[in-house]
Amino acid sequence: MAKQTHKRFKTIANIQLRDLERKMSEFQRNDFREKLGLYKLSVNQEKNDKDKVYSLHKPFTKCIAKGKAYKPYEFGNKVGLISIAYHVHR
Repeated sequence: MAKQTHKRFKTIANIQLRDLERKMSEFQRNDFREKLGLYKLSVNQEKNDKDKVYSLHKPFTKCIAKGKAYKPYEFGNKVGLISIAYHVHR
């Protein structure tokens, strides 16, 4: 039952996206091309896909495996910082 419901949800979401895209002007399609692509990707992603969409408002969010039994996954970004000393001699 859950599999059928999930498939029906994907079908309805894809119909809605196609209908929205069809009703948009060329100018609107160009403005929203990136967001529409993100929506299509999120609707059609599969369980084992790489580069999944975890958040529509922050698409750069990734799943970071932590390995702890009580908290195996965390969602966010890994950050690396480089500090460069810059001195001006006069």
